[in-house]
Amino acid sequence: MSAVATTKSTREITKALRRGQGQAGMTLLEIMIVLAILGLLMGVLVGPRIFRALSGAKKDTGIEVVRQFSQGYIEYERAHENDQTTCPEDLGQAMIREKFVNWKKVDKNGDPKDTWNVPLRIVCPGTEDKDGIDVSSAGPDKKWDTADDILSWKL
Repeated sequence: MSAVATTKSTREITKALRRGQGQAGMTLLEIMIVLAILGLLMGVLVGPRIFRALSGAKKDTGIEVVRQFSQGYIEYERAHENDQTTCPEDLGQAMIREKFVNWKKVDKNGDPKDTWNVPLRIVCPGTEDKDGIDVSSAGPDKKWDTADDILSWKL
């Protein structure tokens, strides 16, 4: 009789262990809920910070483009000092074509655009910068003559 009792208790123990094995891990639903919560946290907490950083980087690039055209003109002017004019109609295109600036963003006519795809304003000779050219970008709002414009003579 003790052998039968031992066998029953072994069976009961085996059944109990098998029931416990199914509960040892996480279900697919629980894993999906955890991933959904992590996704929401990333979207709410991290996402806006990334977008602000990208926006700031775009503005920094816009400043560098304006600075590059303004300073590139000094070299352009030296290279063309014997020409009839150092302010051709297509000055921005000429500076890109002759590699005085390294910029590839241009409109269909070949005129340089800023990081927001708005054509740069290049005034030659400069009215603000008497020794060079005035280069300006419309800035992040893409509208001219607003507070966020990037102006070479103010850099």
